Amino acid sequence: MANKKIWAYAKSDSGSFIKDERGRLKLFFIWQVLKLKKHDIFEFNKLSFFSTQTDESKRSRMTPVIKGFFRYIENSEGGSFSGDGESLSHSIAILVLSELSSINFVFGKKECTFNFSEIKTEDLKIRFESGRFYFPDLVGFFSDDNPYYEKWDGKVAIEVKVSHGCEPEKVQDFLEHNIPIIEINITEKLRFKEELNKQSFDENDLERYYNFLTSIFSNKVYGKIVVDSSSGAYNNKLISAEKNRSSKLKALLDSEVEKSNFLNQQLANSNNDLQRHKDRLDVLNAKLKEYSKKIKEFNGRTLLQKIFDVFR
Repeated sequence: MANKKIWAYAKSDSGSFIKDERGRLKLFFIWQVLKLKKHDIFEFNKLSFFSTQTDESKRSRMTPVIKGFFRYIENSEGGSFSGDGESLSHSIAILVLSELSSINFVFGKKECTFNFSEIKTEDLKIRFESGRFYFPDLVGFFSDDNPYYEKWDGKVAIEVKVSHGCEPEKVQDFLEHNIPIIEINITEKLRFKEELNKQSFDENDLERYYNFLTSIFSNKVYGKIVVDSSSGAYNNKLISAEKNRSSKLKALLDSEVEKSNFLNQQLANSNNDLQRHKDRLDVLNAKLKEYSKKIKEFNGRTLLQKIFDVFR
């Protein structure tokens, strides 16, 4: 379903898009426009509002409605449609996140700060070979000081969950195409209370809710990595590192085998030397036994026999 559009570009009565003090196209938030319409209808009538696609030719005329969003006046086929499908909690959360240059994500027990060079909210249609296509809520491009930079190729799809999360088919498609997804859950405590409780609200309530979410998300954003993909370059680096590690392990193993062979040879040589010494010792022991026997026999003879033996 389409998001409720709560911001728009505007053309002045001269027909040119209005820019901010930095020379960028100025965003007009719904609460600002509703206040302008209520308090200065003359200035309000000078403005024409448009959707915020990057390609000017794709922008459509819009009009603010009291329910708290911009309604499309017509689309390219001439029909009319509105962004009633999603909640204001969802749309304002997307807006707040898109305005942050740095987000301190909390994934379970792990914290990781993402410094974004850009967070896009428009022109995000992704179509796959299967024919299925998706519109991520946001796509963020982050800097190389992030531990996920190389693995995720410096970009991530960010989905804001209010009533339902990413479908299994979407998770599988993004995983197969190496597109990471962070999902942010907008719990009841973070919902726009007036909308949640079906109470009436005005532009001031919308602005207060916007400021409330800004204060929360500027501190920490609790999310879940639902697709932890790996870029081709990152996978190639892992393969290269694994090959290098295997090569080093093989070299180490070869070295250890060489050392083992050397020690075994030394041991064999030592065993051979030991055997030779044992053989010599056995010969000497045999001779000693023979000498001992002869001495014993000699000692057992009479003096006359001994004298006779001497002169034999």
